[in-house]
Amino acid sequence: MVLFRVKILSAYFVHVPCFFWIVDLTSKKDLTQWIPFQYVDVSESPSLTVKWLQAPQSFGVTKYELKVYGRDELKETKVFSSTNEEELSYTYSEDFPMYGEYRFEVRLHNDSCKNCTYLKSESPVINVGKYSD
Repeated sequence: MVLFRVKILSAYFVHVPCFFWIVDLTSKKDLTQWIPFQYVDVSESPSLTVKWLQAPQSFGVTKYELKVYGRDELKETKVFSSTNEEELSYTYSEDFPMYGEYRFEVRLHNDSCKNCTYLKSESPVINVGKYSD
């Protein structure tokens, strides 16, 4: 019997929106129907790096709110300003226990619409320190 060792260089958790949410909404400019695409890099576990694509500039998104949950308890909230880069990212590595379940949410903010409700992008639950079934 031959055994192989494989080193995983990168590992990602991705929640892909269904087709309904990824149709061409750029022409409509309707932020209430747009979900940011996000993925979580777990290759440096227990540190987790969440990355998300910014909305097209024509949407006028000025900020992104990121929420970090551990076992459904809000652990941290960060607000990021829009940039000229294609994606934004944040590495969460504080106060990690040896084991735990984490997830991330990204929500859009637009200064011209204070009372708008925008859809949020949610990551799958990520188990740190153990394998999930």
